[in-house]
Amino acid sequence: MPTVIRFGRFRFIIYPQDHRPKHVHVLAAGAEAKFDIQTGECLAVYGFSQRTVKRLSEVVLKHQSLLLEAWEKYDGEED
Repeated sequence: MPTVIRFGRFRFIIYPQDHRPKHVHVLAAGAEAKFDIQTGECLAVYGFSQRTVKRLSEVVLKHQSLLLEAWEKYDGEED
């Protein structure tokens, strides 16, 4: 599971050959959230506050190009 971004205590990772939609997992201290890379929408969350989820969504959108590039690298499929 390659870490694409480290943001403070958070690791943004993309699992190789993961399912659609294009998404990133964010992990920190036993908590996890999953975000759609293209919209920043939180698809699932376990252990993060809503405030943290909002902040992480902003990070996803800020680094959208990098995350999409990483998704294509690890997914290996074109749209």
